[in-house]
Amino acid sequence: MKTSTAQSPTRKALAVAAAVGVATVGTVLATAGPAQAAAWYCPSNIACFWSNGDAGGAVWTIDTSQGCKNMTTAWNDVASSVRNNANHGYLLRFWVNGNCSGKSYSIRPNQQGNLGNGGGTRYEFPNDAVSSYAVYPPGTWG
Repeated sequence: MKTSTAQSPTRKALAVAAAVGVATVGTVLATAGPAQAAAWYCPSNIACFWSNGDAGGAVWTIDTSQGCKNMTTAWNDVASSVRNNANHGYLLRFWVNGNCSGKSYSIRPNQQGNLGNGGGTRYEFPNDAVSSYAVYPPGTWG
């Protein structure tokens, strides 16, 4: 008995359509990565620092508890972008030295940007230099 390896025209058309569909889906999935969908996402009432510019890389979230806080050893001199998402008027301030000393910069509520030489909104604060931070509640800053 002879076996035919040729496909019927209908079967061949379905195989081509399926291959094109898979290639198209693969392209769409490759272009819509999770980093793009989550750009600058920071939970409400919290501020965030990211290890890369434009809110990329690892994220360090801080709450609105008051007082000077030093970055952990893993995050000291790592931050490259920042967002103050504390919607109730909290000011975020950060310093180049521990214990809230040295050069500092403040970010008002609902602001975000890159530190140092990043693109987009850029803050005049050195990249990879945040060592401490503090938050100030509404009414305590001008």
